[in-house]
Amino acid sequence: ARRERLELADGAVRRPSVHDDELEVGERLALEALDAAAHGGERHGIDYPTSLQIVINTMKGALALLDANQSTPQQEIDKVTTPGGITLRGLEAMEGNGFSGAVTAGLEASK
Repeated sequence: ARRERLELADGAVRRPSVHDDELEVGERLALEALDAAAHGGERHGIDYPTSLQIVINTMKGALALLDANQSTPQQEIDKVTTPGGITLRGLEAMEGNGFSGAVTAGLEASK
């Protein structure tokens, strides 16, 4: 099952340098973030299934950008963040509520 999750679209298999259990922790943390974003959509009046699909499509697009540009997440964030814009306000609100620290703490706690 683990190999199937690592199989790429072209059929190649990427072998990460982390242990399977560490990879699963990362996957679970990513899924928690996706779930939280989908529930955030509910607060804006979008039903959960629709909100989840929006989040999935957004993540697919973000991952495609990283892959196509061979860039880092921060490089792509910098491209779409304008001073005083809504993206910056959202990022500041997330950081103000401990987003990065919570993700890092989750990873550290699962060592």
